[in-house]
Amino acid sequence: MLPCLNKSSIKNLYNTADERYNFSPEFFRETHYPQILNRYYNNELNEKMTEAQLLEELEEDHSYGNRVFVIFGSTGSGKSELLCWVKDQWEFKGNTRPIIRISRSELNPQMLVKKCYESVGLEMEDIIIDENKWDLLISKPITIINQMVWTTMSEFFENDDEIVPATMLLRPVIEKNILKFSRQIKKGKLSNPLEIITEQEFSQLIENTTLPIQLSYNKLRDSLLKKLDHFLFQGTDMITIFKRLSSILTKQMIRPVILIDDLVQSLNLYSAEVLDYFITLEEGNWDVVIGLTPGVIEGNNFETGLKNRIKNLDTIDDRVKKLWLSDESGRTSFSIDRDKACNYIENYLTALKKANGYECSNKCKHAKTCTSLLVGPKTSLKEIPLNQPLIQRIYDAVPDGKGLLRYMVIHLKEILSFFYRRMDKDTARIKHYFYRDVYAEHEDTLIKVIAEMYADSKSKDITIPSELLKHFNPKYNDNITVKLKVISTFTNNIFAEEPTLKKSPKVNHIRDWIEGQNVNDQLLEPVRAGVATIINEVVKGTSFGRDYTPRMTKSTSTIQRTEIINRFKYPITFKENNKKNQVVVQKHISLLNIANYQQTKLQDRPEIFNEIANNHNVAQWIYLGEKLKDQWNLEITQELGMELEHFAYQLKKYITKLIKLGESEWISQIESPISPDIQESVELLFLDWFSLRDNMIDYYKLDLMNEDLNFEKWLLTINPSKVLNKYSLKNVPLQTFILNLQRNIRTSFLQVIPIIEEKIKQMKSFKDFIKIHSDCYYEKLMEIIHMDSADKLSLDYLLRLDDLEKWFSSNHEQYYKEWKKQRLLEENINNILTLLEGNNDISYNIDTIDKFQHYLVNKLNIRKQVAHHLISLIEHGQTQLPKKQWRSILKDLDEHLPHIFEKVLVQIIIRK
Repeated sequence: MLPCLNKSSIKNLYNTADERYNFSPEFFRETHYPQILNRYYNNELNEKMTEAQLLEELEEDHSYGNRVFVIFGSTGSGKSELLCWVKDQWEFKGNTRPIIRISRSELNPQMLVKKCYESVGLEMEDIIIDENKWDLLISKPITIINQMVWTTMSEFFENDDEIVPATMLLRPVIEKNILKFSRQIKKGKLSNPLEIITEQEFSQLIENTTLPIQLSYNKLRDSLLKKLDHFLFQGTDMITIFKRLSSILTKQMIRPVILIDDLVQSLNLYSAEVLDYFITLEEGNWDVVIGLTPGVIEGNNFETGLKNRIKNLDTIDDRVKKLWLSDESGRTSFSIDRDKACNYIENYLTALKKANGYECSNKCKHAKTCTSLLVGPKTSLKEIPLNQPLIQRIYDAVPDGKGLLRYMVIHLKEILSFFYRRMDKDTARIKHYFYRDVYAEHEDTLIKVIAEMYADSKSKDITIPSELLKHFNPKYNDNITVKLKVISTFTNNIFAEEPTLKKSPKVNHIRDWIEGQNVNDQLLEPVRAGVATIINEVVKGTSFGRDYTPRMTKSTSTIQRTEIINRFKYPITFKENNKKNQVVVQKHISLLNIANYQQTKLQDRPEIFNEIANNHNVAQWIYLGEKLKDQWNLEITQELGMELEHFAYQLKKYITKLIKLGESEWISQIESPISPDIQESVELLFLDWFSLRDNMIDYYKLDLMNEDLNFEKWLLTINPSKVLNKYSLKNVPLQTFILNLQRNIRTSFLQVIPIIEEKIKQMKSFKDFIKIHSDCYYEKLMEIIHMDSADKLSLDYLLRLDDLEKWFSSNHEQYYKEWKKQRLLEENINNILTLLEGNNDISYNIDTIDKFQHYLVNKLNIRKQVAHHLISLIEHGQTQLPKKQWRSILKDLDEHLPHIFEKVLVQIIIRK
């Protein structure tokens, strides 16, 4: 179709930077897209750095110590692309400092050491590296590993009875991992890095065996790694070699640059040690750029030590920089966005055509023919056989978690091959390589696919030139116009700060399902998410409260159904079955809009809903959603034994009484069982059922409610089932909420028992006085006194006692004060008696000042004047000693009460 793009040039669409560079450094430079790196501080974007700025920083002189740059990016995001460019530009500009690059494909740790020595022009005098050892490990992995395992086990255990079982347990897993790695090396396609045994594998083996093996994973791995080191490096290890090399380089004032494309992929076994060596900043004289893939770091099988080192990099000074090429998922590239994708692909096409000896312009002899192939207004000769909408669809079709730069090239290669082969059977496959955001209504599959490839998503139709169609089949003699249905695709509002993010979710597989192809149900999750969101917005089936009030339409209710059924709160399926109360989704083109509904901004949702509102399926979903809500409401009612409205009212009444009781002075020393969180939750639950709008309570409805006197007994005795954990009360599972409230109240009641007993004892002492002043409160006192002990653990009992206490203290305050004064006096007298009598039991009752004075003077023969001052201390808390006799009084007090001055504060005041 195009002379400038043939089968040979399409092969030049290489997947990796090294393949392009090996083809031609010039070709690499022409197809290279400038990289942008983000630097963050406290999770906020702090700096955007270009690749040129990174290169300049590496070129700057640095006096001493390592500088480390860690480049994070998802697989295929451009780490190798960046480091290949840095090395190329370093050498192109004639920098004299040595530079070493370890690519993803260089897996032999011996080569890292050898490259470092060779690049700085040093001979490996005292280090012998036998490269055959690596080949031997790959060709005879079981033999080599067996030797290492048996030697390691002999170090950990004393005899064969322990060595043999432990080795037989661990060796099969280690052999499996080494064999898997060696097979990858032989095939030339590495998908997993080398790992002897993972911590997860080790833990599972130990947990699933009855053998008494006492062995530490870290010690085992370190020992095996040391054996591998000694095997590869003739009895020494890689880090020791690096330290020797660093010492030599520092003395010779040589500062190399080392680029490691992917630390985990290339040097997995040594990754933690290598990173630890370089980030020990005074250990060498290197500039180091290390590539890391976030997804691998977070994987379960990754070495814990390396995770911790990476997470702590922010604590190191400014000689360590963490730079990001993409977000962790790979969804967002910081170098290229949707608008810049056209420039990236255009550069690549231009380089391919140039390598074939062509340059797209009106001067080309084929320009007229090529122009007849252009589709739509947004196209040019440089982009042919593509156009801007198609390039953007290629960008949008890159799977999440995959690097944009690499996968855009992969998709471009597939689409160009599709045009080159001109085979109709390829149409079913090619549509997976571009994002189908329009739906072309045409019975011919080829025309349908081509229309959806080139269409402007804002147009209602597209005209496909006959020259393009003839390329696939001579039967097409005329231009064909195809009607389009635009699929609503709004940018994901989660990342609203990024204005040029890709559209999400991808809907190609959803379209395939609608068009009759077999598709895994898991790929239809966006549809289920959209259906669940629509049901919830209309029905609010997981929220429980008074319908048709602002609280239920604008906010989330306090009680929510939180059970997840296949990742959603609604049972949604794509297959007809006999199960009741399931939402069955029928195939319809409107589902392409619904698939994006959950992630659409709230202000954009009405537009989508208006498009689908008249669809019979939507009405059916809403009807089933209402049935589900009724069923769930009934389930809660049956589990609680009362309706939610009744529960909300009774709980509010009960908790309000508890809180009011806690405000009473006599019980305030007991911690309230009702925390602020519980109080807020109960209040919100009450409002869900009894508020008409903000600050407006339905008092008419409240007047119809009756307080349930048995509610406390229900609350403290119910054993709620786990079914209630399908529901939450303000983010706390409902079963847990009730059990916690039960425990808090019971604990509080138990703590208050001693206070109750003391209070009853006090009230008994006032019994005659209360009888004189109030028959009513006397009867209440008698009821309280004669209540069973079990009744004391109830709110009703405490409220009765509280009522009696408040009546007594408020109406007979003076009497109450006198009583308290007398109690304090008796307590002080008792304290002094204890000091006077020592540890002897006091067999007499002294409860008045007269009795106490008589006891002091007649029993203990204390002078009346001394007794007078001692009594003044007891009664008033102070006394004034006479001017000329204070010495003798203090002396007498000290003689009779040698410990009194530990209890009495002596103050001297000078008289004016």
